[in-house]
Amino acid sequence: MQKVTSSQQNVLTFYNDFLKENWRTPTYKEASLSLGINPSAIYVHVKNLEKKWLIDKFGKYISVTADTFSIPLLGSIACGKPISVFESCDEYIDVPKSSFRDGQFYALRAVGDSMKDVWIKSGDTLIIRQQSDVSDGDIGIVTINSLNYIRSIYKSPKSMIDIWNDWSVTVIIWKNIDIKWKLVSVVRYY
Repeated sequence: MQKVTSSQQNVLTFYNDFLKENWRTPTYKEASLSLGINPSAIYVHVKNLEKKWLIDKFGKYISVTADTFSIPLLGSIACGKPISVFESCDEYIDVPKSSFRDGQFYALRAVGDSMKDVWIKSGDTLIIRQQSDVSDGDIGIVTINSLNYIRSIYKSPKSMIDIWNDWSVTVIIWKNIDIKWKLVSVVRYY
């Protein structure tokens, strides 16, 4: 789990207690008055807790998601040229249980920018779920001739699968591919 500062922990505890007692999200001003710190500092702490996936923010509403579990970071996947194997797993990242309930989840680091048209940038952490089929338009990790690719996937009527490199490249049609994982979330750290 990413390290939480004592100030962040105070804000997290306040939000959790306030939500349980009042059934609503406190305002930044309420949190500021209760904790004795500036509202802009509350805002910064909330943003940092959101980046650490300890809270979810939906507009002005905040929920505490401190219940997390670790998933293995398998290594990197190239957005562009394929790679033959993933690196060994020696790192884990924490994700909220509320967002990732069913399935086997893993993480990969994106390298390259060929998937920028679908908002995946180099350095992003990709959360993937192990599954052997995807719907049209889903982004998946596929294996073709022992090489792993990340692509947007579309099935054609003849059971072939079209794999788009990015919107500026023509469609590639493959007959024998093995779908391994489906992309379920992209995490970007600023």
